[in-house]
Amino acid sequence: MSQINLTNLPSTRKRSLISRFVILSRLTMILWIFGSCPTFVRTVSAQAPVTYERVLELLELEVKEEKLLTLIKSQPTVFTLSDEQVAKLKKAGASEAVLTALTPKVSSLVASDISAYVMILDASGSMLETTSDGKTKWEIAKKAASDLIQEIPEGLSISVVIYGHDKNRACEVEILRQLTPITISGKAEMIRRINAIEPVGKTPIGKSLHIASGLVGKSRGLAKLLLITDGIETCDGDPVAEAKAFSIAEGSARSVDVIGFGLPSKESATVAQIATAGKGKYIDARTGNDLIKAFDSVKQELAQKLQVTDGNVTLKSSKDISTPTELPYGKYTKARLAPKDFHYWAVQFPAGKSTIVYDVKLAGEGRDNLIGSVAIGSIVGSEFKEDTYSGVSMNDIRGRAVINVSFESPTTKIVRVFNGPYTTALQDYHVGVFSRDSKFGIPFLVNCPEILSLNVGAPVTSPLLGVAKDFYKDCDVYFRVKIPAGDSLLEVEWSGDQPQEFACLRSVTTFDLQGVRLNLLEALNREKQCKVKFQTADEQEVLLQVRAAARSEKVTLKLTPVPD
Repeated sequence: MSQINLTNLPSTRKRSLISRFVILSRLTMILWIFGSCPTFVRTVSAQAPVTYERVLELLELEVKEEKLLTLIKSQPTVFTLSDEQVAKLKKAGASEAVLTALTPKVSSLVASDISAYVMILDASGSMLETTSDGKTKWEIAKKAASDLIQEIPEGLSISVVIYGHDKNRACEVEILRQLTPITISGKAEMIRRINAIEPVGKTPIGKSLHIASGLVGKSRGLAKLLLITDGIETCDGDPVAEAKAFSIAEGSARSVDVIGFGLPSKESATVAQIATAGKGKYIDARTGNDLIKAFDSVKQELAQKLQVTDGNVTLKSSKDISTPTELPYGKYTKARLAPKDFHYWAVQFPAGKSTIVYDVKLAGEGRDNLIGSVAIGSIVGSEFKEDTYSGVSMNDIRGRAVINVSFESPTTKIVRVFNGPYTTALQDYHVGVFSRDSKFGIPFLVNCPEILSLNVGAPVTSPLLGVAKDFYKDCDVYFRVKIPAGDSLLEVEWSGDQPQEFACLRSVTTFDLQGVRLNLLEALNREKQCKVKFQTADEQEVLLQVRAAARSEKVTLKLTPVPD
């Protein structure tokens, strides 16, 4: 083999050869590592984050694209590339796939009505326990938290609080981020700080809730705390009392949601009490996959707008068919109707598809048959000629009917509301007309309950039901769920020790996404468990209404596919 004597070469030639030698050496080493060490990507991921400069260097060394993509995707690094950096990457050979992997995901969420959101992360020593898939709890938790942060709508005021990360101060709590509107750079910094943490300490849940409450202060609007923990309080705090104090504080609508990660049944029940006291929901995530699904439901919640319908107008109703009250298109109004009476509303419908929404409830809070209907038609002579109608008939205190119509040209029609025929109670109702593609409150136009998310395979527990002075005002809880094609099993369990109130049954009812009742799946009285089998040809999204039959009950749901 011939040898090169560097000492006798010109300096420029010498530098060129040295540079080539260094590049060839690095390339040889990297190719050897990638080819002979399958764990290379995982090892690097745990030790050193991928930087822009490193990606550029690997491109110049002509590392295979599939290897480079694997490395990039294994990292929590958030890239915010300038036009100049993108140009350099392209010049170095970056494909569209590489550039896409490096580009931050555009948030799939929209701004919600949440004005203040505080995430509390558990970094206690037990988070280093290994899960069934070979990863530590902390690896899974920080990845799920980072993904959530990446998708949070810009401008949402968010804070991150952490505990258990300081060995010398095992019960201390640190604010990683003050409660301020989030930006792209703020997301990157928050993710970087979370990934730098190592679990070592104890579990001061009470103290963390107290500090998080102080961050929210007297914020106006909807404020939420999200606690992720794999254990119970170990620092003599009182998390239940702290959660309760936060939920009843003046200033905003507030709640505390809790995700219990890998908790034994007894500890899970203890931690769930925090969510109950905080008027929030508890999600029992037994596995890493459960935790990821739980964070998916949080993403949905962050995108959910409160179910409030725009367009409220105050109008005087008319019982006289010859002089119907004009109801403006795109608006809704409220009226009270006596048993067996009619109201008439004149509506000018534009060309296209429209929806008539009729929400009705008993004027009193007692129990009675709720029977009413809404119809659309015309006045012919002195009589109402009906085109179509929809009705509400149930042993309930609140219901909805919807009529979908379509016109080729602008048309004036009469909308008639009827309380009857077999009723003896006054009814309060809202009626509105909207474009088919407009959004209105689901399942009701006003005073809508919160709709929780139910994901396939992830159990979710509701807040306490029936705790209001008037039991019927909060004895229902609603869930939105996508039922997969094929066979699925819904398992429902009620829990609570209070005496049962026999005025209503425990039940599970389905509604479509317009809030129209489809069917009553199960009606139980003393039973506290039920199983419902869904059989669908295609994926179907519905609302589930679950009703309590006793004060201070809560309900746990789980939907799982049934194997063929």
